[in-house]
Amino acid sequence: MEEQDGYINYPQTPWYEEKENWLYIGGGVLLVVLIVVGSVWFVRSRSAARQMAVEEAQVVEETRGRLNGDLAACEGASDVEGCREDEVRQAAAQAGSIELCQSLSLEAYASCVTDVAVKKQHLESCGALEDPMPCRDRVSFAIAKSERNYGGCERIKDEVLRGSCRDRLIGAAFASGQSCASTHLSEEACLIIELRAQAVGTGDVSVCDRMPTPASAEECVLDMSESDLDRDYNPLGEGRIE
Repeated sequence: MEEQDGYINYPQTPWYEEKENWLYIGGGVLLVVLIVVGSVWFVRSRSAARQMAVEEAQVVEETRGRLNGDLAACEGASDVEGCREDEVRQAAAQAGSIELCQSLSLEAYASCVTDVAVKKQHLESCGALEDPMPCRDRVSFAIAKSERNYGGCERIKDEVLRGSCRDRLIGAAFASGQSCASTHLSEEACLIIELRAQAVGTGDVSVCDRMPTPASAEECVLDMSESDLDRDYNPLGEGRIE
């Protein structure tokens, strides 16, 4: 601090230090705001979760009450056990509750749990089963179909069900006018589908020769022979048999 001509010159804080101070202050304010917002979100999330749990419990109890009446009505059915299993499975799926499946035998219990998991599209529900894989495959199929996600079919372990999933989504995409690319297929896979459809539609076996792989060419010829319900196609490539 210096005195010049009766004035006292106080030392000034350099501009870069003032900037740093404001940055510290701003950062502190931002941190406080984030903490407050996070706390409010956490409290509301827990409150919403508790409310949802209460509502789900109410649904289960209401369903259980109706189920008791439905099970009583099964006593007059020709197949009492089958009637009871059907009623329990329907009630469990509607309520989304594996708990309602507990009264069923082992095989029926697995089917009931699968119904619930598929309805909720919840893979984790399948963990209640000793062999969860078939259940998970069914749920993966349901999710892929719901999301119209061809790639979701690849999570299915069962080869037959995986193929059915692919066919279902491809058919749905084409029926709605979507392009092959919208099904998440590769360019090669799209080419195979387009050539196969062209070959079957025209009955021209030479189209199969344009397939990208020998295996797809063989499948193309096989598809043509299987689609020819009148048996007037010669798979050896000699055209139509008059």
